[in-house]
Amino acid sequence: MSQTWQLEWGFGTAEVQALGGMLAPLTFRLADGRSLQAMQIAPWAGTKEAAGQPGIMQRLRGDWPCVPFGGPAVPDGLPAEWQIKVPDDTWQHGYGANHEWQCIESRGDRLTIAIDYPEDLAIARLERRFVADPTGARLDVELTVHARRTVRVPIALHPTFRIPREPGRVVLEPARHGAIHTYPVPTEPGVSRVLANATADSLSRLPGVDGHPVDLSRVPLPYTTEELIFVTDIGAQEGTPQFALHYLDEQVHIGLGWDRTAMPDVMLWFSNGGRQAVPWSGRHYALGVEPVNGLFDLGRIASVPDSHPLASRTGVTFESGRPWSMRYRFSAW
Repeated sequence: MSQTWQLEWGFGTAEVQALGGMLAPLTFRLADGRSLQAMQIAPWAGTKEAAGQPGIMQRLRGDWPCVPFGGPAVPDGLPAEWQIKVPDDTWQHGYGANHEWQCIESRGDRLTIAIDYPEDLAIARLERRFVADPTGARLDVELTVHARRTVRVPIALHPTFRIPREPGRVVLEPARHGAIHTYPVPTEPGVSRVLANATADSLSRLPGVDGHPVDLSRVPLPYTTEELIFVTDIGAQEGTPQFALHYLDEQVHIGLGWDRTAMPDVMLWFSNGGRQAVPWSGRHYALGVEPVNGLFDLGRIASVPDSHPLASRTGVTFESGRPWSMRYRFSAW
């Protein structure tokens, strides 16, 4: 059982677990009585069947940082122009996503946790600071990365939101954005409905494998699938989040805003019961809204030629002795 820490303030409650430094549940309470628990908690989390899984899977939930972003496995069928490279370690989404964090400070409405990386890795330490806003339904999170030596790695945040089972009950509301790129291979072979290695300009009209457009603007979807979609150059007006989810049943919006100079794009993970292997077992429903500086979740194991539209998505440069930080915010209205 992983240790947990609690945050509580006038407009909500939150829990952060030591394993992976993961945030969930996160419940916002609005002044008029509306409330919503916003974060996904995997149905197998903490059960006996999870005991033999990698650390990241044992109590999978909510939001955590991915430093570096992605895993060590090369998917079959990458386009011929993609160049394969060898990752520095074998951890899915980084050492910090698979191991226990330590508490630095816990004061009711704020929390700081940290994890030290193994000495053979370029990344030395991660810190996460959570601060609840006493004036409203907002939770601010700060990620700080310390490096042992200069290194450039793809990184991402991994907020994963709870969705209901009745189709279409959550409306996705992204800010203005650039081109949308589909995953370079089928996200889940034989299951995914979106055409791989294609582009589009709207979540409501993505190219489908059967020649018909696929609408991913509302979740959950009315069919079984898994999809990974890369939305570039996402922006927002000052003071507004880059991405919002409108929960129709509760009539609550959940917003996610972040420093887009650090992470200019967002990868969307539509998990709609499409993974059948244990422990997924066709029962996982969630939406990942993952701010990213990298090439999908493949930047650890592949690169693309300069002519590719995502060639500049190579990650963040961290320097020894110069901590790097970014902030992001969850909000409700």
